[in-house]
Amino acid sequence: MKRYRFALEGVLRVRRIEQDHARLAVADAMRQVAAASAALDERLDHYDDLPAAAGAQTVGQFMADRLRRDLAAASVVQAGVARLVAVAVEDERRTFLHEAHTRV
Repeated sequence: MKRYRFALEGVLRVRRIEQDHARLAVADAMRQVAAASAALDERLDHYDDLPAAAGAQTVGQFMADRLRRDLAAASVVQAGVARLVAVAVEDERRTFLHEAHTRV
C-alpha cells in the first residue's frame, strides 16, 4: 500500500527553509546591533577620557585640542547612526521572520 503524501509537502518544506533563513538573518542582525552598541560605548568612553584643557594654551595647542575633540565627537555621532541603522535592519528582519512564520 502506498503511503499518503500531502499535496503541498514540497511547498511546506520550502517555507520552512525560508523560515530558517529568516531566523539566521535575525541572529546576524542581532550580532550587528551588539557590535554597533559596543563600538558606540567604546567611542563614548574615548570621548569622556579626553583630558580637559588646563591653563593657558598657545593657539596651536588650542586648535589641536579642539580638532581632537571635534573628531572624537564626530566618531560618537557616526557610531550612533550606525547603531540606529543596525537596529532598523534588525526590525526589518524580524518582520520578515514573522511573515515567514505566518506563511509556514
